[in-house]
Amino acid sequence: IPSVHAAWPEGLFFDGRYDKMLKTKDWSFIMPVSDAAASKDALSYFSSKIRRHIDRRDVLLFTAAFLMSLAVHLYLFTHKFINHDDVLGLTSDLSFALSSGRWLLNLFSRLSGYLSMNWVNGLLGSFFLAMAAAYTVKTLRLRHWLSKLLVCFLMVSFPAVACIYAYMFCAYQYLFSLACAAIGAYWIAKEKWGWILAGGTLIGLGMGCYQAYFAYAVVLLLTVYAIGVAQARWDNDVRQTVLA
Repeated sequence: IPSVHAAWPEGLFFDGRYDKMLKTKDWSFIMPVSDAAASKDALSYFSSKIRRHIDRRDVLLFTAAFLMSLAVHLYLFTHKFINHDDVLGLTSDLSFALSSGRWLLNLFSRLSGYLSMNWVNGLLGSFFLAMAAAYTVKTLRLRHWLSKLLVCFLMVSFPAVACIYAYMFCAYQYLFSLACAAIGAYWIAKEKWGWILAGGTLIGLGMGCYQAYFAYAVVLLLTVYAIGVAQARWDNDVRQTVLA
């Protein structure tokens, strides 16, 4: 026999029904439900909360960037090209990267089981690359859909990305670092201390896999602030500071 839970209607303590219940002893509006129904209600509640904070346009942009990455690099995902480093990394746990300061590379490589598998590493890399492209667009505050798609296409087809996929055994780890740099820059651009600390921490986490993309976050933030200056975003603040 499933246990009985009370499904309290939303706004119970704010619309007067609680006071009415105490006076009349009327509990009829409390409907007993099973464990399965209660779990379903809780899932619906949390999923609705999550959907409120996710813009549908961002999901479409991420999907477009992910499909672009698959279309551009599909030949590499379906064929194996081995270079000098990939021979070493075919079955390596990448523990040697610790001496290069990449302390997270060994732990994060467990997602692929320490194997250089084109499809697994390629799909994971495309996921993080699409995240980086989507958050780059959000950081730059692009509005027109054509400019958004163009930035995504330039990112997924950039020669440096193709070079990363040549080292397939650590491709998605490096692209995870790129995603951390883009998301961290987006958080820092919010210009609030909590977001700045979170963004700096995320960028530091990405540097644990690959340090080169720290420069990406710096240049992205400089671009955002240059656009802000060009748009006279801080014109009043600067004027007040000079006059003071």
